[in-house]
Amino acid sequence: MTAVIDGRIRRGTENRKRIQLAFLELLRDGVHSPTAEQVAEKAGVGLRSVFRHFDDMEGLYREIGEAIESEVEPIWNVPFTTITWQERLGEVIDRRARVFERITPFRIASVLHRHESRFLDQRQTRFAAEQRAMLEAVLPASIRNDAPRMEGLDLTLSVDSWLRLRREQNLDVTEAKAVVARLVSALVGEKIR
Repeated sequence: MTAVIDGRIRRGTENRKRIQLAFLELLRDGVHSPTAEQVAEKAGVGLRSVFRHFDDMEGLYREIGEAIESEVEPIWNVPFTTITWQERLGEVIDRRARVFERITPFRIASVLHRHESRFLDQRQTRFAAEQRAMLEAVLPASIRNDAPRMEGLDLTLSVDSWLRLRREQNLDVTEAKAVVARLVSALVGEKIR
């Protein structure tokens, strides 16, 4: 009897993981609003399995969000390797480019569903606050206390600006980073990069 129960638990855990991976793959394939049917088909499980493992899409958003967060957290948390605030600001640009490239599919989907998901709404608000806190930690008080400059930097270095550069303006990563660095340099009055 224990072997049967262990087998069910193992299959259930495997199916849950396959559902999460299928959802992520669909997002990365450009399906910004995957249906439960699409997720089930991609995962190779029955539709009932999707709903058995996730009561609603909110639970799936939460688990996908946590998986993506754990994937990009090591990038955010690497200690700075440079000393001056100008050099560190350059590191911030590089980190954000790497993180934003990884989270783009989830970010697009989360913007589409933010109005219907408390988790996504809270996550986006928290993500913006984390980005700003990292920026504030790098900048000198003279820039932090200059509200228009600080707001301009926060906007320029945001995921939303990055997505516009990459998607609407069709810039590659190198080009987008060059634009961000130029705008940041203009805002801080110092050459960054």
